[in-house]
Amino acid sequence: TLTLTLTSPSPSPSPHPHPTPSPLAPTLTRRVDLLEPLLSALKSPSTDTKVNAVSTIATLTVSEAGRDKLRVAGGLVTLIDLLLSATGEKLQEVTCEVLASMCDDRTDDWRQMAQNGANFALVGMLSSRTPSLQGAALTLLALLCAHDECRDQVADAGCMPALCLLLASREQGVQAAALALTQELCSSRHACLALVESGAASPLAAMLSSGAMGNTEVAAATLESLQALSAAGL
Repeated sequence: TLTLTLTSPSPSPSPHPHPTPSPLAPTLTRRVDLLEPLLSALKSPSTDTKVNAVSTIATLTVSEAGRDKLRVAGGLVTLIDLLLSATGEKLQEVTCEVLASMCDDRTDDWRQMAQNGANFALVGMLSSRTPSLQGAALTLLALLCAHDECRDQVADAGCMPALCLLLASREQGVQAAALALTQELCSSRHACLALVESGAASPLAAMLSSGAMGNTEVAAATLESLQALSAAGL
């Protein structure tokens, strides 16, 4: 949030005043100028170059205005393509994080991601052994699964076995992200049935009795998920 401090004009202004450029103008110009070359850098054969470029894009798009500029520059399509083609786990992780921030805005970015196969790529990432990538993929999947059509798509992508394993993760952040995704999926009967068949009730019950996860918010989400699984025929 920017706070602008207004000062009173001098009582004896110059007869030929010159406008003072805003100190913000160079920053905004740099942001606009930087996005296109950064997106071009994603065509580099170097994974490190791509990681650095996406990380910089993340810095430039922390605000909604920055994300709008990224959309105008064609960045959403470029990042979806990168998500589908990336093999390095760090590159996958940072790409997930930028795409997750795009989902914060009231746009149909989620639909474009789903229609281009992002859900299937993300489900594949859940088999990673790297907790930070697991968490990033789970978080983006949960955001996408806030929409009906994504829930069934994720269920059909074979997400549930990996998700059940992550519900039992020793990494609290991963476990919480897995619970958030489970909670979204439980809004779909089709996904609920897939969760039941994959044995999701067992790790959910273990979470409920775990002292480490014994806060009110987590308990409520776990109970809600178990209730949905029960209604689906657990």
